[in-house]
Amino acid sequence: MTKSSTDDLIQFMSQYSLESVLSGIIEMQMLLYGHDDTFIPASEYLAANALYACKEKGNKDFMWHDYEVLEQYSKSSFAPNVEQLFSETLSMVNASDDEKQKFLQSKMMQMKGNFYRDDGYIHQLLGAARLLYAPLDDSMKDVLGFSYSSYEKVLRFIFSQYGLRISEANKDKYKLKTLFSR
Repeated sequence: MTKSSTDDLIQFMSQYSLESVLSGIIEMQMLLYGHDDTFIPASEYLAANALYACKEKGNKDFMWHDYEVLEQYSKSSFAPNVEQLFSETLSMVNASDDEKQKFLQSKMMQMKGNFYRDDGYIHQLLGAARLLYAPLDDSMKDVLGFSYSSYEKVLRFIFSQYGLRISEANKDKYKLKTLFSR
């Protein structure tokens, strides 16, 4: 999105509570799941801006019309990339088959990076999640029966066990290699 569009989005979001906007983003993900997966990165973009822009208590109630405005911001967040993709594709009309194949492969990789969040390191993912959900620990515990903090501990344990088990499996698979590395 352009700077002015992002500024408009932040101004729009700043009227509402963080809980209301995040609920709207989650609802958008649920309603559009499987229909248009380009909303996945747009939702992450919206959530990041909501963390910046929203207050604990908003000045206005978040209503259905506001949800529709939020969805329009989501739809427009990647529009410039799509326009650029079409113009670059049209410029390849007279290219050789080999050049077209390289172009296609390059654009597919670029689109994956643009439209689907690449995995980060576990500490980056958990750090972002902690910023988002740790302030809601008490509410989550009341509603769900567990807090984000306890959930994060479970995730860290599972991840560490996974790493240990992969390491063990790898040692068994390459016994000759591990025989000489001791």
